[in-house]
Amino acid sequence: PIGNPLEYGFEYYAQYPALGFVFWPPLFHFIEGLFFLVLGFSLVVGRVCLASYAVGVGSGLTAIAKPRMGAGWAGLSAGLILTTPLLARLQNQMLLEIPALAMMMLLVWLYLRMIERGGWQSWQEAALMALAAAAALYTKQTTFFLPAALAVHMSLVHPSLWRDWRSWLAGGLTVLLCLPLAWFTWKYGAANLAQSVGNLGNIFVAGHRVAPRWSWAGWTYYLRIAPEVLGIGYWLVAAGAVIYVVLRRTFWGRSLLWLVIIGVWYLVFSFFDNKQPRFAALVLPFIILLSMEWLVELVRHRPG
Repeated sequence: PIGNPLEYGFEYYAQYPALGFVFWPPLFHFIEGLFFLVLGFSLVVGRVCLASYAVGVGSGLTAIAKPRMGAGWAGLSAGLILTTPLLARLQNQMLLEIPALAMMMLLVWLYLRMIERGGWQSWQEAALMALAAAAALYTKQTTFFLPAALAVHMSLVHPSLWRDWRSWLAGGLTVLLCLPLAWFTWKYGAANLAQSVGNLGNIFVAGHRVAPRWSWAGWTYYLRIAPEVLGIGYWLVAAGAVIYVVLRRTFWGRSLLWLVIIGVWYLVFSFFDNKQPRFAALVLPFIILLSMEWLVELVRHRPG
């Protein structure tokens, strides 16, 4: 494998074809390689690397929630997301959802600082946000839904920011940074594209294509598995939060970002031909944040 890694790769997949030859973006594997380089190559070190990303998810969500609901509620929110059934399982598997979530939390934190201030402080802030967005995509390509959702949210709450050249710098730099990833995915990730935007969601596992793309079953898949991935209690609270948003317009402004992210995620992942419960991990923090903000609202405005 050292003398001729390319030939070794082809021979390896010829010997174990069931594993498939799929392209995964490189950032997590680069970070994990650094862990192996420093601490030695072992399963334990790989788990330590993954655990560090889980800490990043918790820390990022706490940083997002603390200014909005206080330290105690923010810490509780972070604890809830890390102990949901789905994320508990993912912390025992070497998959990309938890690393991607860590990068997503960084991006949302940077975005909230800017949008709640009402504008950019400097071009460096815009560049940093672009780097965070690119880091998310270089960890897992399907996180593109998050920058798209942030652009939609900014258009709704601060459309004037599109007249600021730094907004275009952030977007343009994100696209520029991701061009190599897009080219490499197009050239070498045909299987990835086939099972997402294509019609071969079952290219590796038959069960990953749960229904035809344009069917009712396909577009309600994630609603139907909601109790499995989060637990019925969480979803009842989230449903209560959505109803509260409708009834109390004062709560609408604070919760709009989470609703936009959840909505864009649902549209994108319902469109994909490959549907799996673990993909819901990418939206769970925002469901938790929506639910917790509603609970905080109820506690702070309870009668008496």
